[in-house]
Amino acid sequence: MKRETREAEVNLEIDFEKRKEFQINTPLAFFNHMVETLAWNACMNIKLDFKAKTYPLAHVITEDCGLLLGKALLEQFKEKEGNGFAIRCIDEAQALAVISIEGRANSYFDFNNKDLNLKKVDDTLGADLKAFIDGLAQGLKATIQVKILQGEDPHHLWEAVFRSLGIAIRQSFQKNNWRPICGVKGTLE
Repeated sequence: MKRETREAEVNLEIDFEKRKEFQINTPLAFFNHMVETLAWNACMNIKLDFKAKTYPLAHVITEDCGLLLGKALLEQFKEKEGNGFAIRCIDEAQALAVISIEGRANSYFDFNNKDLNLKKVDDTLGADLKAFIDGLAQGLKATIQVKILQGEDPHHLWEAVFRSLGIAIRQSFQKNNWRPICGVKGTLE
């Protein structure tokens, strides 16, 4: 899939086949690490390439990549479970992620560390990582809720979030022949 705007061009390929090497290329090293963490935990192969046409603004990079990934996942979504949740940790940090794919885009964050939104981890602000999850929810037409349960190190906090988010995505995409969608309201259209 491709997303092209005046600001950027994003190209993405995903599949759930046998494990391949990840190819993640954006200007943000820590964001690349988080996308790799999500893909690894989702058991999803990913090839992601971001090219800025104007300024390589971090929130544009993360949100555009999230939108395109969500859209690509939505195209793969047929007769799947439609919801998933996970609690994952790394060292002292622990996070919960919940996904419900029902045709509505919402994201909610509950962080015990209120400064995490403004903290920079290596080259990426917490606010830009939230923009990725917001974009993912929009593209996937899903409700995504994230809660950080404990931790101190911002790197570990975000990695716990992306680990749990990957597992929740994997659960959401488990086959469910009994129902074609998650919610009782109707189709995702």
